[in-house]
Amino acid sequence: MTAILALYNRTGAPVDRAVIERLLAAGRYRQSDGEDARFCENVVLAHQHQWITPEETGEHQPLHDRLTGCVITSDARLDNRETLRTSLGLPSDEPISDARVILEAYLRWGVDCLPKLEGAFAFALWDARDNRLFVARDRLGERSLCYAANADHVVVASEVSTVLAHPATQVTLNETKIADFLEGVWDYGEETCYQGVFFCRPAHGILFSADGVRTWRYWDIDPERRIRYRHHEEYVEHFRALFEEAVVCRLRTTGPVGATLSGGLDSTSVAAIAGSSLVERGESLKTFSYIFDELTTCDERAYITSVVAHCAHDATYVIGDDAWTLRDLPNWLTYRDYPGQDPTLWLVVALLEKAQANGCRVLLTGLGGDEIFLGGVLWATDALRELRFPGMLPDLLRYRTEVSWRSEVFDNGLRQLLPFPVRRAFRRRRPPAVQHPGLTPEFVERVGLRERHMAHRYNGRYTAPGQWQRYRGLIDGRSVMNITRIRQLGLRYQLEVVHPFLDRRLVEFSMAVPADELALPGQSKRLLRDAMVGVLPEEVRTRTDKTTLNPLFERGLLQHERATVWTLMQKPQIVERDYIRAEWLQKELEAGPEWTDRGSWLWDCLSLEIWLQRYG
Repeated sequence: MTAILALYNRTGAPVDRAVIERLLAAGRYRQSDGEDARFCENVVLAHQHQWITPEETGEHQPLHDRLTGCVITSDARLDNRETLRTSLGLPSDEPISDARVILEAYLRWGVDCLPKLEGAFAFALWDARDNRLFVARDRLGERSLCYAANADHVVVASEVSTVLAHPATQVTLNETKIADFLEGVWDYGEETCYQGVFFCRPAHGILFSADGVRTWRYWDIDPERRIRYRHHEEYVEHFRALFEEAVVCRLRTTGPVGATLSGGLDSTSVAAIAGSSLVERGESLKTFSYIFDELTTCDERAYITSVVAHCAHDATYVIGDDAWTLRDLPNWLTYRDYPGQDPTLWLVVALLEKAQANGCRVLLTGLGGDEIFLGGVLWATDALRELRFPGMLPDLLRYRTEVSWRSEVFDNGLRQLLPFPVRRAFRRRRPPAVQHPGLTPEFVERVGLRERHMAHRYNGRYTAPGQWQRYRGLIDGRSVMNITRIRQLGLRYQLEVVHPFLDRRLVEFSMAVPADELALPGQSKRLLRDAMVGVLPEEVRTRTDKTTLNPLFERGLLQHERATVWTLMQKPQIVERDYIRAEWLQKELEAGPEWTDRGSWLWDCLSLEIWLQRYG
């Protein structure tokens, strides 16, 4: 698996090998096991190898079917490969890679193979019989895929930087996506931060031919699906089975399996399930955690060591006190696909370096746990709609000091029961205000940000109370870009970073169960907590507080890197391009720990400035 590339000259002209070399050079950090290309007159497919699974070890993609002339380059981990092998009649006594399974599925079912593929994948397939290029991306966007197309050629790649390396691609910023990033309304669409370069959207397929393009969605969450049981324990049992499946199917690798481990519920649950499964195979899970000696409010070692002892993990610890934000800015890692950056980058890098040094090829995380249970904020909506609220009153009164009656019961309850057209009409009369306090009015008007805000908040397909809010929490463009950024970082260290909570089966389950099964006042992540009874130490399973890494952020921006920040913002492009008001930025830079929204708005501005100076 790893990076794929396809170049299709629609005019019929042969592909220039120098152009292919230029494109491959843009993503060369993703190949640790070599690269190969296959030229087919006016089409070339290429692959940069990192062999993670045993079935692909030694494989040299692109793969070619001699009978049909079809060629595939694929970045894939199929979770239902054995089922597909049986359906396709493929021999069970010889190693067959996931790329080969996808090719055989296409030869059997054509483009209708997509709904049959389960897991994470992005691929480009040239069908010589019909002279068309078929590309597709998995349901939740675990694999990245982007393209640029004009009358002369189509270029498809794993990263935006590779597409931009084509000499015919214009490097022009797309200001609407810049505004979306600053405002936090990054949508689930095709646009990238560059005009003319597009993402293949998750759960979509695209066919490119000499004279046309066809795009279609092959999967979406069914808004009408409901899972209803009589007893809470049945929901717990169902969730536990799906969760275990999501973890186990991500353990297929040639080397040791690692996991990032904090003291929170999400990563500890993933590690506990993974560790148990590996023990059955005679292996152990290697965990990697950061701890703090100086910034003690960031330290979670008491919870971490409790889990390590309880689950018998092979633990490695990294001291994180010196991993402050913007340390060593010249070597700060950024990616062209997306301006957003992690202020705790050096903590993540430290864990990746340790995992690589321990020989790991797969690294599990707890990312996605918050999204899976986010729908729990709408517990009152489902309880009121299904007439279960009266029966909940005794418990609610018992925990009345933990219930926000206005926000939880009225805003996220009664108001959600208003007919959808009424709520939409009300919003039209009162357009949502722009959230970012530093945006210039001219920029807001120039990109139509308020209108984009409206499109982000409502979708007529989801008419049931609360359904659109729950959908957006699970299927969100910013989450997809976060997955992409983390994966790109992991591949620098020959690691496949995977997130079991971001599994299609868990996402569908979360959308279909009552919101009050996901959470209740004082009971966040209710199903996960109950599923981990006996699996995690009680002090971790029942923990309700959260540790913040803000002191590390402040140590960087207010102490060690204060001069770095002021130098960076000496003549900021975000002001010169009329994105951010100069007076607001100056005030925010001087505010220190009194930043607006704990510095999140300022951090987005700093992230964008770094990105613009490097790529804009």
